[in-house]
Amino acid sequence: MDDLEQRFDRMRELNCALVYNYLYRYLGDADDASDALSETFRRAHRYLPGFRGECSDRAWLMSIASNVAKRSKLTSGRHRHTSLNALEDQGMAPEACDPADIEHLVLTRQEVDRYLLMLSHDQRSALWMREGLGMTDEEVAAALNVPVGTVKSWVWRALAKLRRTCTQELAGDAI
Repeated sequence: MDDLEQRFDRMRELNCALVYNYLYRYLGDADDASDALSETFRRAHRYLPGFRGECSDRAWLMSIASNVAKRSKLTSGRHRHTSLNALEDQGMAPEACDPADIEHLVLTRQEVDRYLLMLSHDQRSALWMREGLGMTDEEVAAALNVPVGTVKSWVWRALAKLRRTCTQELAGDAI
């Protein structure tokens, strides 16, 4: 096995779960995430000989994954937004809580996914890579091919939007 194949195998081994988790969060469907993961590593294998190492392997893979996810969303034509009524029909809507009870602060996975879908692609990608995957601002910037300041701005705006949305929903539940 040549050095390039060994490098690719190691890159895939070290980053497969990370890339899949990002794709699953972004696409919201296990089958779509699996397909996107395969496409991401197919592209990585194809373009690895031209990769000059200007960023980390992880940032480079996340850049490819982000592009694959974006294209998948554009070409799928499927909208994954779930209304609260649909969640209630499935028995997954958040239950009303006593505001004095700390459990009202805990979000279900469905609620987190719903909140993340309210963000733009750029905000969701930057926030998830940094907070969900533990990447540094510099790695996220390299993955998304933007300046570090832009990443910080997207993350700040995403957090501000999530904070406003959660506050409004909690205030609405208290009425």
